[in-house]
Amino acid sequence: MQERLFSLLFEQDDITWQSLLMQLVREEGMDPWDIDVGVLSRRYLDTVHALKGFDVRISAKVVLAAALLLRLKSVQLLEKDLVNLDQLLASTQEVSAGDFYEELEQEYGSSGAPGEVPGLVPRTPQPRKRKVSLDDLLDALRKALEVSKRRVLREIQAPLERPAKRKDISSIIRELYQRILSFLRREKRPLTFDELIPSDSRADKIATFVPLLHLSTYREGADMHGSVVLEQDEPFGQILITVPDRNA
Repeated sequence: MQERLFSLLFEQDDITWQSLLMQLVREEGMDPWDIDVGVLSRRYLDTVHALKGFDVRISAKVVLAAALLLRLKSVQLLEKDLVNLDQLLASTQEVSAGDFYEELEQEYGSSGAPGEVPGLVPRTPQPRKRKVSLDDLLDALRKALEVSKRRVLREIQAPLERPAKRKDISSIIRELYQRILSFLRREKRPLTFDELIPSDSRADKIATFVPLLHLSTYREGADMHGSVVLEQDEPFGQILITVPDRNA
């Protein structure tokens, strides 16, 4: 089940949360309750570790699918199933002995065969709910996303100001690439990210890291993409920068 969902996410280049749920239920015949979110997440991590370069958009779709499934299961468990269980356990309705036996006689007195032991049924009435259709599910998720968007907009207080100075990202990438080549030819060793940034400020780190990602991402036919190799032995560890042999 998890493998079918994983293949669905990676085979389609453009997929939204609406089309994901529609295809899961209608075309693939899968029940979201049967999908193990933990197995799907571990499968995703194994794929990321196996790939040297990967498309961030594809990875985000796997995270989105796992998050949606986890959210749906959590809401159903916390807001529906556990509430019904609490109501069942907390029920204090008392029935007199006469009413109890009278009801048993009405239900089983004439239908059962002589000597047959009737089956037990719960005394507390179970909740009666109609089945939620796929359209109801999509509509509820859409409303939840709209509420989240409005909440984010309210939290934005000051308007964003456009920077006074504009820089061409292509020129920044070329300048950074020349700096990397000059260092590697001079020092004959890998360059660290700390050595590449002008200062330890957040602005300089971002201004250096973004064009560095462009240089490291391979795109067929794109100028300078895939020109450097980034290595990081552990999360949040030091980043080592080298160039492939063809650029040395």
